[in-house]
Amino acid sequence: MSENLLAGSFSHVVLKRLTAVEADPARSNQHEFNGVSALRSMFGDAEKKAIPAEFIWAPDEAAILIERGFVSWYDARARHPTRSEFRLYYAGNAVTSRARDGDLLMIGKRRTDRVAILIAPAAGEASRRLLSMAGIDMLPPSGFVRVDLTGGTIAALQGVAEPSLQRYDNWVAVPEMTQALHHAEAIRSQNAALQLALSGLCDEAGASWDDVEIQWVR
Repeated sequence: MSENLLAGSFSHVVLKRLTAVEADPARSNQHEFNGVSALRSMFGDAEKKAIPAEFIWAPDEAAILIERGFVSWYDARARHPTRSEFRLYYAGNAVTSRARDGDLLMIGKRRTDRVAILIAPAAGEASRRLLSMAGIDMLPPSGFVRVDLTGGTIAALQGVAEPSLQRYDNWVAVPEMTQALHHAEAIRSQNAALQLALSGLCDEAGASWDDVEIQWVR
């Protein structure tokens, strides 16, 4: 994997915390994000329909879930002579239905013009690692933040607080030690799956890495 995973996989990346109106179907059925400047820098000022996208759900205690779909960048005021109001539309799916208020949303544009939309639980390991990769300590409660992919503050995913697995061949396995080792193994496995999902190199035929848990929605 590239040492700088985000820059190696994407030309543009934005992050935000989802609000209740964006995540809760009971509050709103909208499937779109306002075309703020961070998104306009990614998609431009021309409408783009049916952009191929991968929707990724990154929980801590289950397989990473990926569903293929499309997004559309459209001007809601296309008929207005002087004004434009761009929005990024997506159809609801198995990934977006899992989103909750406060979850981390990452939208990344690949160099092939495909889009990756990743959602991770608000306080989960994946959220923490994505923020570390982006060199961001804390996101504002609302609004997109554009990640500077040219800066030197972006950390490699596998280098961010990677758990150390020691061999205890001569130790008696006590419950606390076993639990700690299982937790570290789970984090390492999830990191590998997250790297593979972000890289765009995995496909429905299955991952080529050992112990990588990725489930495709068919």
